Amino acid sequence: MPGVKEFALTVGDPEVLRARLRTAERVVVAGGGLTGIETAAELAERYPQLEVRLVSGGTVGPDLSPRAAKYLHEWMTAHHVGVREHARIARVLRDGVELASGEVVPADVVIWCGSFTVSPMARDAGLRVNERGQILVDEHLRSSDPSIFAIGDAAAFADLRMGCATAMPMGAYVADFLAGATTDPYRFAYVAVCISLGRNEGLIQLKNADDSPRESSITGRAGAWVKELVCRYTMLAIKLEAMGIPYAWLKEAAA
Repeated sequence: MPGVKEFALTVGDPEVLRARLRTAERVVVAGGGLTGIETAAELAERYPQLEVRLVSGGTVGPDLSPRAAKYLHEWMTAHHVGVREHARIARVLRDGVELASGEVVPADVVIWCGSFTVSPMARDAGLRVNERGQILVDEHLRSSDPSIFAIGDAAAFADLRMGCATAMPMGAYVADFLAGATTDPYRFAYVAVCISLGRNEGLIQLKNADDSPRESSITGRAGAWVKELVCRYTMLAIKLEAMGIPYAWLKEAAA
């Protein structure tokens, strides 16, 4: 994307971002995925003096049920976050973003939460990859070179989306497979998507095993509590592994 390297910031460099936000009045968060949603919500709550706009090339929260999507948009409205959907960014400018339509959305700070490319390392090494550059793997997460396994965002397995929810089980499976603890093919089923809306509210979208949204969701302070619990479990699971208690994940839909 033209201008991203020159003018945009990311949440990966928090100290620089905080320094810029101290004197900013208008912020554009580019990207309507989970990172963009959580970033816009955090800014709106922590810096209420800012004019925050969330700009997305598609729908914000496309994997949510109608009820959950309604809650998300109502939260953004109540916290004065301007949401622009189906507004594809053509380039990042020094003082905002230019849309494909030619419209310029002004901003003192642009935070890039949009798409990214996969490292060309796997393709350059001769491994089979998909059109995005992700490594194609078999049912045991082995690449076209059977001595090399791929997990997480670097791997293309079935229709699994990128994210920690899929990466951690993939890593645990490969460890079990290499240790001889299992010879079964890798299996995975979705449970939920957890979204933080500032520090005090959250949105937990319950999912079917195939990642399609259920009608049920958990919102508000209860949603924030569940999101925090999930984050804490991630760290606890690592400690339990060291104690000999294996990491477990849902492998198929409940009967």
